[in-house]
Amino acid sequence: MKATGELYLSRLKPSATVAAGGVFVLSMQAYDPVKDHDKQPWRLLWSGPVAKAFWEQYRAKLLPGAVLDVHVGQIRLVASTGRHCGPEIVASVKSIYMPAVAANLGRSHQAHQPAPEPITCSADAR
Repeated sequence: MKATGELYLSRLKPSATVAAGGVFVLSMQAYDPVKDHDKQPWRLLWSGPVAKAFWEQYRAKLLPGAVLDVHVGQIRLVASTGRHCGPEIVASVKSIYMPAVAANLGRSHQAHQPAPEPITCSADAR
């Protein structure tokens, strides 16, 4: 199963770890605002060199409420072990695009140079 859509980073800070074999792993808590006050929690897991490059470059921009356009796979529903009651969706990241970061870059550089390429990190870009 794969999905593409917009999620928002939660208040929990993303965490970066190194797994067995030296593989970099980025874990981010996000949510989908399903209704007015109802939020579906997501845990986004991303591993490998592209995830590490994204983390190193955009770590300071990964703030609560930041918009993420994500493409994910290996989607599964698990019992939540965190603050949320009920199930949590866990998915492996294929790519992430941060539209607010790309828009800010476009405004700051628009007068001097062509609009920048969208900021996209993808495991397929290796």
